[in-house]
Amino acid sequence: MSEVEISNVMLVRAKLNNAKVVNSIISYSDMTGANLYNANLTDTRASDKTLKDTILCQTIMPSGQTENRSCRRSVL
Repeated sequence: MSEVEISNVMLVRAKLNNAKVVNSIISYSDMTGANLYNANLTDTRASDKTLKDTILCQTIMPSGQTENRSCRRSVL
């Protein structure tokens, strides 16, 4: 997906491995436990609160930096 708005969506424990969500907006969505292994979020607007409880491993963050904070517990 690119250039989309994801708003008011329940993505609890969603498997978003390898997802490409670039240049998009994620707002007012519950992503608790969502697996973003190897996902690309380049230039996507999402609050820290939205991404706080997600699984991030080899995930390209909106800034372009790679985040690996969850690699030990990532579910592939």
